[in-house]
Amino acid sequence: MGAAKKGAEVNAAYTPEYLARRRAWAGLFARDNFQEEEMVPLSGGYRLVTRSYAGVVNGCRLTGSRNVLWDRSGKRLGFFETHDDEGEFAEIISHRNGREYLIFRRELYGYSVLDLHSGEEFHFVPRAMLEGRETFIWTGVCYNPENNILAVSGCFWACPWGTLLLDFSNPMTETGWVDIHAALDAGYERYDDMEFRMWRGTDLILDCRNQRDGQVEEVVLERTAYEAWLRAIKE
Repeated sequence: MGAAKKGAEVNAAYTPEYLARRRAWAGLFARDNFQEEEMVPLSGGYRLVTRSYAGVVNGCRLTGSRNVLWDRSGKRLGFFETHDDEGEFAEIISHRNGREYLIFRRELYGYSVLDLHSGEEFHFVPRAMLEGRETFIWTGVCYNPENNILAVSGCFWACPWGTLLLDFSNPMTETGWVDIHAALDAGYERYDDMEFRMWRGTDLILDCRNQRDGQVEEVVLERTAYEAWLRAIKE
């Protein structure tokens, strides 16, 4: 196995620089920039009503959305705005701690978590985004309550699909992650796409496209392997 790679990005979500940027882009949500509204059904009977916007703000062409989360009884649970909404996602997870969480993105990079019971929010925005550098784009998640691990699907811009792993024992705190491409021996040299398929118990099942012949092969990672990687990034 290769060396585990930690998500070593600095969180800029609560910095004055990032907060000023969000304020500067508030004009995106002017009435004239409204495009359309859609209802997105989520698991557990939740639904997300999304209103999309597009327009020029401070000389920049922007897209984004305003989103309202409703529960199965019609109660409004949360509201958030996104910037650069390409490939946006929102998913409900039922955590082993008995709570439900909405995992979503407010930006092209980073992720956010909403505790549906308390209304508390946690945001992670990599400083790389503010500095114009590329980093991993989240496009989907799958939480495993047996081991409290979150598998994250996504990619770097215009690069093969990859998978990250996070210890999601406490969803409302910042944590590092393991890039499986980097953690496997010669992972980047051996595989192009490395896509999450499923959890089988605590085994992680991936569909990996071999660079040598272009064939997709199943790769099974046992709990002992990925938990060792996750421990290593905490040391």
